[in-house]
Amino acid sequence: GIQVSTAIKMVNGDTREVHFVKSGNSEVRAETLFSQVIVSTLRNSTLSSLQQVLKHVHLPILNAGGKEHGELLNRLLQLEADLSATVRGGSRVDKFNEKDVHGVLSPSDEFEVWYDLATKSRGPDSVGSRAKAYNKEFGKISDKWAELDKLELAAVPDLISDTNYTLDGVWRAKFAQVRMVNLLRVMTGALIRKVQNSIDPVELWEGAFNDVKMRLRESLDKICGPWQQMLVELTQNLWTRSQCPENPWEGKPFTDDTLENLKVRLEEVLNLRTQHDELLRLLSVEEQQRLSVESSFDPFKKINALQANVFTQSAWQSSRDQYEKNMEPIEREISQTLRKEIFAESGNPAQLLREFQRWHGLLSRKRIGEELLSEREALLAELSNQIKQMRDEFDSRTGLKYDVMPGMDKPLQGRNMSEHVNGILWVRQLSSKVKRNQTAASRLLGDLRSINSFLETCEDALKQMKDFENEQFDAWKERMDEDLENDDDGVPLALKLDGRLMELDKESGLLKVNYSEKLVSLIKEVRQLSEIGFTIPSNVKRVADNGNKFYREGVILKQVAHFYNTMDSKIVASQKLILVDSAMAFEKIVLGEGNSIKITWNNPVELQ
Repeated sequence: GIQVSTAIKMVNGDTREVHFVKSGNSEVRAETLFSQVIVSTLRNSTLSSLQQVLKHVHLPILNAGGKEHGELLNRLLQLEADLSATVRGGSRVDKFNEKDVHGVLSPSDEFEVWYDLATKSRGPDSVGSRAKAYNKEFGKISDKWAELDKLELAAVPDLISDTNYTLDGVWRAKFAQVRMVNLLRVMTGALIRKVQNSIDPVELWEGAFNDVKMRLRESLDKICGPWQQMLVELTQNLWTRSQCPENPWEGKPFTDDTLENLKVRLEEVLNLRTQHDELLRLLSVEEQQRLSVESSFDPFKKINALQANVFTQSAWQSSRDQYEKNMEPIEREISQTLRKEIFAESGNPAQLLREFQRWHGLLSRKRIGEELLSEREALLAELSNQIKQMRDEFDSRTGLKYDVMPGMDKPLQGRNMSEHVNGILWVRQLSSKVKRNQTAASRLLGDLRSINSFLETCEDALKQMKDFENEQFDAWKERMDEDLENDDDGVPLALKLDGRLMELDKESGLLKVNYSEKLVSLIKEVRQLSEIGFTIPSNVKRVADNGNKFYREGVILKQVAHFYNTMDSKIVASQKLILVDSAMAFEKIVLGEGNSIKITWNNPVELQ
């Protein structure tokens, strides 16, 4: 129950107190009540309440006053520091309770605990040695966390990355789980406040769309997402008994409901702003004024939308309901505009799909989706027909279909590539088209009744294409093994770069460059297959890498050989005598006669 007293009494720590203090001796009257009575509260402990009021109320106010209270401010700062150390457990090892985290309300509080113990403690090494190790690790991130409010959003990902390594380091040094849970909680809270304070509540709805979108995306993709991923990685993967037997995480992985709620709210706000931007692009200025589009966000301006928790959910939902009510007449007009000006003129399925993606925000709204149900179902039917055509082409070109379509008896062929690689590249392009349609339909038409049948058809086609792709790659590897063992002329392809650069055929007199065209194709195929994700066998990759080193020289030497073999028809008779000595010297180098050095592909210096 409630107890009233005019005297201060010692009470247990769970009691909540409210104090009414009269600031003077004058009689309290109704008209002087607010100037004569000071109201304060007491929670948990006297020291904790005093420290929090000093830190968050009196010190900021005095500090804003400049140098007027300089000496007093310094003394109060020292008092707050002493109170903070006492609340956190002090710096004496013999009185330190590692499981007591009541005074740790921010990341800096935790860092200061270990700084105090590491620099001032006296006592057993069991805590002191760990304190020094923890203090060293926390020292790497303490300054950035202390200045978190001043950090640009773009700099927060680096802090998250550094924190990941630091937390992993202290955890493996036997950091107590109860303290880690609390530290993760206060760090998460600090990041949430950083996101909430990065955008003004009114600017969130009135600011330029691109600026707001950038901040929302940064908050989602560079702060909330990476931080949540880090929490999962540490407490669910890296700190398990198998990965960290010296200090395994016990129980469920760490999660924070407020962080998840904030992520959901950020996505909601971003979707609403995206829809609004599309609305402004679709309607004329006159239509926007007639439909009062500018005031559609007014219900949200009465609340702080980024305060996402169980206590603010009802206010958010109430604002959302009022917004939806305001949007009803706008949505009816938007549906007609989309139908008349866009979709009625676009008969091509690909063009229709692009238009749907262009106005995805508006089309994701339930009422607009219902108004355009027939158009959306027609688009899905067109996409289904496209997938069927792609599947028929695939079956025809790969031999899975008995009645082969004219001109489709084999995969499309490219230049200077084997049949197997051509097949892989062709089917990869075909499967990419299927995936694009599958992804777009799932995103834009996911509420239609026939969507599941469409997606299953896509999955079946993709599986068949992937199987064909793997078969072609296996066949290519077998062909490469054969070529490395023995090429068409009886010389292993792997040895093509071990012999002489060029040779003169004694019968024909033609100059031949020992750089195989098949090797050129191999280099090209290895590069293309690697780029699309295939793992090239080591023996094949080794030959391709070696051949690639001399590819440029091989091309130049082939040009030289072509000139040599055809120069008799290109050089006028009066110039032939001038070039005789040079030609003979060149032939000696090719033949390796006299004092000339025998140049091979394995002699890169002489080759250059």
